[in-house]
Amino acid sequence: MISNDILRSVRYILKANNNDLVRILALDNVEATAEQIAVWLRKEDEEGFQRCPDIVLSSFLNGLIYEKRGKDESAPALEPERRINNNIVLKKLRIAFSLKTDDILVMLPTY
Repeated sequence: MISNDILRSVRYILKANNNDLVRILALDNVEATAEQIAVWLRKEDEEGFQRCPDIVLSSFLNGLIYEKRGKDESAPALEPERRINNNIVLKKLRIAFSLKTDDILVMLPTY
């Protein structure tokens, strides 16, 4: 999964619009426009597709943590990762939505 897919999926989970994503990114001090978000939300085969940088996805997930849990001023700010992987994404989503390990296991498909 590329960063664009993850950003798109989380947007649908949140039932958010592009302006909501801009606001969430701003919580981690990232400036983006609704137009730039729209480009990142395009699928790979669509005209005008641009890959969402990993650091932007990481900042978005940090902003989501701040949105859902609040920003702890006594703790150091969350640093965005330059390279992101599925483990980091899952960890940040778990923190943002206050999920426990058992909650994650229930959500994951079993084969």
